[in-house]
Amino acid sequence: MLKIILTSALAGLISISIGYADNKVDVVQYSKPGGQADRMVTYVQDSLGDNFGQRIVVDSCAAAKKVLMNTDNPTVVAWMTELNSPQSDGSPNPCKLDDNMFIGYLAASPWSICHRTDNADATIDALTSEKIRVGVWRSAHYNKKFNDFLVAMNPDAKMIPYKKGSEYRAALAAGELDFTITTMGKDGEICPIVFSATTEDSVQATMVASQIAPDAPNTEMTYNYTLWGVNMDSVNMDLISEVHASEGWKNRRDNRFFPYLATSSVEVQFNHMMGIKE
Repeated sequence: MLKIILTSALAGLISISIGYADNKVDVVQYSKPGGQADRMVTYVQDSLGDNFGQRIVVDSCAAAKKVLMNTDNPTVVAWMTELNSPQSDGSPNPCKLDDNMFIGYLAASPWSICHRTDNADATIDALTSEKIRVGVWRSAHYNKKFNDFLVAMNPDAKMIPYKKGSEYRAALAAGELDFTITTMGKDGEICPIVFSATTEDSVQATMVASQIAPDAPNTEMTYNYTLWGVNMDSVNMDLISEVHASEGWKNRRDNRFFPYLATSSVEVQFNHMMGIKE
């Protein structure tokens, strides 16, 4: 039976300790139901089987952090990597989790360069040598990486951040943008260039970013979910492997996400997430 606890950051959550058997694992949901982050949590929950304890629903990443810091139970969360990065003004992110909570990469989806299918002027030559406008999602974590790549590829490229993907897609459709950087093209869009080492797992890409800008930084970039947890020493399972072997993962709606750095050590994965060069 699905067990759910609803909490609120405003209620001042202090402690969650219900005394489960050692192998029961709680999961924390901190985003809107049905959204991508919520689905990632559900993949984790479904993979736990009899090891599932309860689903704790909170209203923000800060409240999720509070749960992890105050529970005595084994508890995990599928975390958007940018939540551990400084905010746009350089100040610490209030949602940043302690390093020792890191378990590993859960999933990643490569970023791609996209344009409207009906825009005959959106050519590779235009992308690399003309004055172009490129819409991106506004993110303190990703925007510097995007801009560093664009400037190295084409000094006349102008990056324009938008609060939501729906906003830059509307601007692209209206002709206010020439290209976007996104993880998935929608109807009327095509994404011929992928920020990956290969086009193998891409439905639309015919080139990788390093082919159009071999000297540019950040030619391999992904949008990531990582798994974090506390009190997991008593849980005898490789949870990330269990997720990737589960039926829920095999039938996932988010099929552009794939296991990432799965054969690398936790230390290598953590350093990669932090941008530390090996």
